[in-house]
Amino acid sequence: MAELLPISSPLAAERQLDVVFVHGLGGDPIATWRIGTDENSSWPHWLALEFGTQIGVWSLGYAAAPSKWQGLPFFGGKDPDAGAAMSLPRRAENALDRLVGAGIGQRPLCFITHSLGGLLVKSILRRSADSQFAPDRLQVVEQCRGVLFLATPHQGSRLADLAGAIKVYLPSVSTLDLKDNDDHLMDLYEWYRGYAPSHHILTRSYYENKETKGVVIVVPRSSADPGVAGETARGPTPLDRDHLEISKPRNRDDQAYIGSTQLMRQILSGETPESGPGQPPLTSAPGVTASPPSAQPPPASPAPNPPSTPPVQAPQPAPTNQVTVRGNRNITMTGVSAGGNINVGNSI
Repeated sequence: MAELLPISSPLAAERQLDVVFVHGLGGDPIATWRIGTDENSSWPHWLALEFGTQIGVWSLGYAAAPSKWQGLPFFGGKDPDAGAAMSLPRRAENALDRLVGAGIGQRPLCFITHSLGGLLVKSILRRSADSQFAPDRLQVVEQCRGVLFLATPHQGSRLADLAGAIKVYLPSVSTLDLKDNDDHLMDLYEWYRGYAPSHHILTRSYYENKETKGVVIVVPRSSADPGVAGETARGPTPLDRDHLEISKPRNRDDQAYIGSTQLMRQILSGETPESGPGQPPLTSAPGVTASPPSAQPPPASPAPNPPSTPPVQAPQPAPTNQVTVRGNRNITMTGVSAGGNINVGNSI
């Protein structure tokens, strides 16, 4: 089942923003985000230190084994979740319940996601948006201010197709969820690309530009593009990292880390494409400015008339207004060796 780990300690009651990290297929809520073995090499911990009491940092963990083999006694080890996985819609329902139970949604919210984690977050947001009669669930999407995607296969990955074709591999349901151009993924893609800009959710995306294990680009640019256009979106931006390295910044000068801090600051400032820096949201109709009424000529005096004729007044000019219109975990990467053996390394 899903677990939500607080990274910030303590979590400040006065924090203005919750930031939730969500790992990908075979990932781990801690190991996915660090290049070393301690907090000094951890992306979530860097953010918690940099922003202090302004934000609360969390990491969502969930079972998403790439292969059922990991759940068999010979391969599984001691992890009770080894080999476990849920379909994407069911996992979203499970994770949404976990988020709500921890109070996520009671203040502005941002997600940082890797691979399958990005699809999970989109599915969580859609479940939340459909919860019109459950206010605590609905507020998760209503409070969402931004999503940062790292190598997320919005339109699926050919690696899942390859895994499904190798019968001995026993791909898990989470792996099969990533099939290239899967109908469910395409439906989710269309929903998010329309919902995010219309609800002012800032979207940032990065993708790998280096082959994983020197063999394959797991998520190419075409699938890493969330499809969001307009002022709320940036990217997709290529990084000189492979699919596993992209979620592990080497230091605080890493491009993805800097991108995350810029996103946090934009959200905390209240700046949106609609309001502009330091400005409150617009309350009047965009694009139309009413200018003050123009000066009117004084009424004409009655013209003199002969005594025998009743006085006749000159017609009064009608008042006018002028309107001006203006433009407006350890991650497990599973593969197959040339000899047909399964190599289990870091995840996707």
